[in-house]
Amino acid sequence: SLPLARAEDLQSQIDQIKKQLANQDAHSDVSVGGYGEIKYTHFSKESARSNADLSRLVLMIGKRFNDQLSFNSEIEWEHAVTSKGDNGETEIEQAYLTYQFSPRLSLSGGLFLIPMGLLNESHEPPSFCGVDRDEVETRIIPTTWREGGFSLKGELPASLSWQAGITTGFNYYYPEMHVQLALGRDVSIGIEPMFASYSHADSSVTAYGAYLTGTYYYTHATFRGFMFEAGAGLFHIDASATGIASSQTSAAGKFTTGWRGRALWDLGLDIGLEAGLQYVSTNTDRLNISFSGVLPLISAYVGYSF
Repeated sequence: SLPLARAEDLQSQIDQIKKQLANQDAHSDVSVGGYGEIKYTHFSKESARSNADLSRLVLMIGKRFNDQLSFNSEIEWEHAVTSKGDNGETEIEQAYLTYQFSPRLSLSGGLFLIPMGLLNESHEPPSFCGVDRDEVETRIIPTTWREGGFSLKGELPASLSWQAGITTGFNYYYPEMHVQLALGRDVSIGIEPMFASYSHADSSVTAYGAYLTGTYYYTHATFRGFMFEAGAGLFHIDASATGIASSQTSAAGKFTTGWRGRALWDLGLDIGLEAGLQYVSTNTDRLNISFSGVLPLISAYVGYSF
């Protein structure tokens, strides 16, 4: 048998090795990464506008607590300096916990990127061609778009995947009203005022204006049955992004078809459903936003006839 002192010394060494292994395992479950982006812009005809910019520096920190539970986060600094008089920002881009129920099913909760567009979830510089992200993924889809909530992800055979969740959303307001005057059983004219307000992060858009409309009722019953409607209008748009503001008056047009019917005869309440196309033309030079195209339009209708 070993002497008592020798046995105690061996036990002390064993305990020390266990602690070292435990610390090594703990540190191996912590991940640290990141990336940065430096951009130089040269204007051949306006050299005074040429500049170099540290567009962003991102620090990513993660922790795996066990085989099921993990934590991921991203902290981002933009344009090197964060102060009231600069365009720089410091933000928590992501911070969420993920629980892995199985290799094909997981649940995440916290602040995470929305699965929208081609770049929003994978927006590092190698993911897109060119120096800057394209205008669609910057102005229309506000990359990087992040919200707080819960997200359930799953994988299916044949390399298919799905994702569903509940999150916070945009601050968006779009009331609509339509006043019509019947010119007979088949035709009516009207005015459709519109106000829309949208804001998210450091960008906002406010628009107001009106359509002049003409409606033809195929069933020869005013405000009832199958109908066709066309309209033309003007809208004033105020937009701002990253401290730059711009205003513009834009043209729009629409064509819809649908059905309207009486819901409550005693109260004169009408209901209906319309679908069609809407043409919008905008060009805000200061914000480098230009869009002219056709958009789908679907609306439910509730009205009152007297």
